[in-house]
Amino acid sequence: METSTAKKFRASMLIIISISLIFLLFTFCDPRYGFWESNFKLADRSRLPKWFTIPQGHGRFDFKMTINLYTKVLPFTNNVVVTIYGPIPDNKVVMKKAGKERWHPYTLRQFKEKGSYDVCPTYQIITIDNVEEVFEHKCEGEGDILYITDDPKLRDGLK
Repeated sequence: METSTAKKFRASMLIIISISLIFLLFTFCDPRYGFWESNFKLADRSRLPKWFTIPQGHGRFDFKMTINLYTKVLPFTNNVVVTIYGPIPDNKVVMKKAGKERWHPYTLRQFKEKGSYDVCPTYQIITIDNVEEVFEHKCEGEGDILYITDDPKLRDGLK
């Protein structure tokens, strides 16, 4: 039989654990997107996505882009946030949009054929404002750098 002190201790521990879990959930999870997973940069030599229009008087190299991927918590949420900064030297946020990301069917076939996720390059489709772009991760020596590809074999069937 449990003593009242043991019951109080157990109740206190449950409260502490619950508060800790809630803190962790809200620290590492954005309810709009999910749990932050990874961060990439668009290669300087890659074109900018079609959903961004370069303002007059500026060129491609005046802008930088980051891609933050999230693991979804809810199926209907967006799981990617793209931010474009510029023009240099200010590098202020000029566009920040959320969208959806998924593996390209070619990459999914490569995963299945190899029986592993150790595949290079990989391709992801990012959809923002109902416009799809194919991003390539070359892997070898590229780290967190992505490229937009215009390869017709990879773009066929996209919006």
